[in-house]
Amino acid sequence: MTVTNTVGVTATTTTNSVAVSGVTTRLVNISALGSITPTNTYTVGFVVKGTEPKNVLVRGVGPALSAFNVATPLTAPTLTLYDVNSNILGINSGWNSPLASTFAKVGAFALPANSKDAALMTAFNPGQYTAIVTGNTSGTALVEIYDASASDPTSRIINLSARGMLASGNTLTAGFIIQGNTTETVLIRAVGPSLANYSVPGVLATPKLTVYNSAGTAIVTNSGWANNATLSSTAATVGAFPLTAGSADCAAVLTLQPGAYTATVTGLNGNSGNVLLEVYEVSAP
Repeated sequence: MTVTNTVGVTATTTTNSVAVSGVTTRLVNISALGSITPTNTYTVGFVVKGTEPKNVLVRGVGPALSAFNVATPLTAPTLTLYDVNSNILGINSGWNSPLASTFAKVGAFALPANSKDAALMTAFNPGQYTAIVTGNTSGTALVEIYDASASDPTSRIINLSARGMLASGNTLTAGFIIQGNTTETVLIRAVGPSLANYSVPGVLATPKLTVYNSAGTAIVTNSGWANNATLSSTAATVGAFPLTAGSADCAAVLTLQPGAYTATVTGLNGNSGNVLLEVYEVSAP
């Protein structure tokens, strides 16, 4: 998939698109591209549901983005994984070569040998997890989460999210991949104002959400969830926190064919601030 923001930062990843016979449709990847400074981190969360541990590959890519014409890649990203209780599960600031075979297996682009890009692969028990990418300098980083055992029906990734600071005039871009042989319904949200309820400073006051298919065609645009009862009930069903009544937060429920999709968030009227971009699995066979 290719993810691009409005200032021309582009990165491309590939995906194994072959459906596995007998395996239900599921979310298998999210790739979130954003800017990081020494004081602003990039946070990606995911939820594993099921009865067995799920192998998940997490990457914080900086230097390797130079091959994709990214002008200011983060030179030395540090990737830290946390569980729901904020316990550190792993830290990496330079990927290990044995992971190269895993990159190929999940369809991730190769990283240069001995680069400062970060990557970790761990078996996660069912639960909530957070990946945070930091840097001692400023630059662009691509945070990726891959289901490394997509053929295993016992556990699945049911929620993926990315939170970061959106600068004025820029775009927060996240790609996600649905794999399988039937449609899947997802809830996608761009949350700005409601983050203030959770002590997040400097929230994006007026986000605009746009979702594109793999052909680059916009399939939905939303600039306010408008207290929609269906969106509210769907959020409750998937365990998403409620949006503030009357807020300018964005949300959409979509039934999508397997494939690659891109969700972008911009600030109306050039607004800047912290924003959370979420993808929830609502229903799948």
